[in-house]
Amino acid sequence: MGFSCAEDYKVIDIVDQDSCLKFAHEKCIDGVISPATEYGVLSAAYIAKQLNLPGLHYSVAKTVKNKYL
Repeated sequence: MGFSCAEDYKVIDIVDQDSCLKFAHEKCIDGVISPATEYGVLSAAYIAKQLNLPGLHYSVAKTVKNKYL
């Protein structure tokens, strides 16, 4: 479903932060989110930090993902 709505896409492991960052950089994105799953929260925070975009701080993303807190 998402592919049909996207202007462009690439199949990347959502937890592979460097690959996600590379794609985001290539596409000159201006925002990043991780909807409907906690697995992409760390990658979204990493990308936001690296590209100077608004988003969760990486340490906050780690806390959000921690089920034992």
